[in-house]
Amino acid sequence: MIKKLGVIVVGTIPLTIHFPAKWKGKKIWLCWKYGEEIVEFYHKSNDCFEMRRKLSFPPKTDQVT
Repeated sequence: MIKKLGVIVVGTIPLTIHFPAKWKGKKIWLCWKYGEEIVEFYHKSNDCFEMRRKLSFPPKTDQVT
């Protein structure tokens, strides 16, 4: 099911997941690593996980539906 959404499990120790997205018209990966409360990092589609950056406007947990 998650493969159909384009979600990729990048690593298992720690669990690391990428979600495809577009930001300012460019393809990016939203990144989540086990232990992080919310998805608040991204990296460009051609960059590696270590080059991830914090989003400048992450959603607040009470705004997520």
